[in-house]
Amino acid sequence: MAKVSLYSRLCFCVLALLAFDVRAGEVVEEFTAGPADSAWRSFGAGHLYSWDSGHVNLSWDTDQPNSAFYRPLGVTLNKSNDFSAKFTLEVLSIEAQAQPGYAFEIAVGFFNYASFTNATFRRGTGRHSPNLLEWDYFPDTGLGATVSLAVASTNSSFVATFDFPLEVSPGTYKVGLSYSAEQGTFTATMLRNGVTFGPLKTLQLPSSFTDFAVDCFGILNHFDASPAGRITARAKLERVVLNIPAAPALQLAGRFRDGTWEVAFSSQRALAYQLE
Repeated sequence: MAKVSLYSRLCFCVLALLAFDVRAGEVVEEFTAGPADSAWRSFGAGHLYSWDSGHVNLSWDTDQPNSAFYRPLGVTLNKSNDFSAKFTLEVLSIEAQAQPGYAFEIAVGFFNYASFTNATFRRGTGRHSPNLLEWDYFPDTGLGATVSLAVASTNSSFVATFDFPLEVSPGTYKVGLSYSAEQGTFTATMLRNGVTFGPLKTLQLPSSFTDFAVDCFGILNHFDASPAGRITARAKLERVVLNIPAAPALQLAGRFRDGTWEVAFSSQRALAYQLE
């Protein structure tokens, strides 16, 4: 049997605990620290996002590849979990350069990193963008300005609300998103410059809906492969509050058995775990 010093064992236990520290419960981000000290990351066209004191400058450009400014949740959530997010956006501009009757969106929400970064991910087809819970805005291109909630399953089955006409013009928006496992609902609340914005429909998952799996929250820039139009927007992300279920790892124990290190820990139903 292999022999390991007490120091090594303690180091391993500390690292294991850190690996399971998903910062669950309420997470508040006001972007006062620099990006090097933050859990937030970017993927894709990194020039769309820049860190400033107290906010992050955001751009959406559907001519750019799939991109995200995001925070890993540390757990994989599905329809059996309750979770929510609140965010504050100061919208500076939104412009649609699209053929009449053609619509595309800017998006914020929960997503699956492996799905989103897959080369086959295409939001506009309705068939190739699995594992999403989004707040979407479609600028008016002849169909009416539209705010919508959208949920996509692991097999890209979509459910959406499409509230219109609701125009997101320059101003400060406070948006709340909440998923209820018991009700199977995805809901949103919005304030524009402190005044209630809406009304917004509740998204009810049908009984036929299978499941979703999301492990990140962020600002999503979806590439629009169609030549029919382009959506661009600029905003400041000023505050994010996430509420996600805890992944308990306080009761963690490890030991060597036949030369192999084994780790045992308490778990929570419907969450996925990975030891690093």
